[in-house]
Amino acid sequence: NRIISGNTPFDGALQYIETNPVGPKRTFLMPRVRLSANGDFTLKSDEWQTLPFSIEILKLAQYEAVYVDGEPYTP
Repeated sequence: NRIISGNTPFDGALQYIETNPVGPKRTFLMPRVRLSANGDFTLKSDEWQTLPFSIEILKLAQYEAVYVDGEPYTP
């Protein structure tokens, strides 16, 4: 677990798991990304909570940039 305040970006891996009620359920893995804050997080509100951030997908030399269900993704 890590908490970062301010505009300091964070480098690491990102896994996104889809759990759609209809349609395919896929797992996306990005071995190297850079996350940075992109807005404010309101702790008290009557609205849905959102955590806005920007993601820059980077590429490691021995890996592809994005994998879907364990296979390299090429759009």
